[in-house]
Amino acid sequence: MQSCCVGALLVICCFLRRAESSLQYFEVRAAVDKVTAVEDEDVVLPCSIPAETSISNLELRWFRETGDELVSFFRDQREDLEMPGDSYRGRAHLFTDELSDGNASLHLSRVQTSDADLYTCSAFVGLTYSHAEVKLRVEGRQPVIEVTEEDHSELEQEDPFRSHHILRRWKKQFYGQIYIG
Repeated sequence: MQSCCVGALLVICCFLRRAESSLQYFEVRAAVDKVTAVEDEDVVLPCSIPAETSISNLELRWFRETGDELVSFFRDQREDLEMPGDSYRGRAHLFTDELSDGNASLHLSRVQTSDADLYTCSAFVGLTYSHAEVKLRVEGRQPVIEVTEEDHSELEQEDPFRSHHILRRWKKQFYGQIYIG
């Protein structure tokens, strides 16, 4: 009876040693800790797993800190496009063809200012777990002001004083209170 218990104990110790050694080498990494995106454009949040990771038992989750909202989910060798929250459905995708090479990055389409948050890339392989965080900052689009030169020659021929007055008023409104001689 004692030898049976000792044998079972040795098997358990070997199993725990193997699990412990695999835990030491499995690490999820983010190439950067902050990413800045422009509203309405696409962005990639970087994340990598060891290239030798078997995707057959990989579970990969991307979620945002606010509300722990699930952004992307990969399990059973496929990305589950129905699991993400409503605000990410159809906008968040993994590079599933590159997972076996270690690319666990998230591609987020049509970024919105409300997407700004801390995102976590977490991976589970069997009993091992690791994660990395990336902060997404979203900048609004800069307005584009286009000034074109217009032909005022007809206006000047009609009333040169009036054309100068209109141009002066426009410059005053556009540039603020300035003196135009």
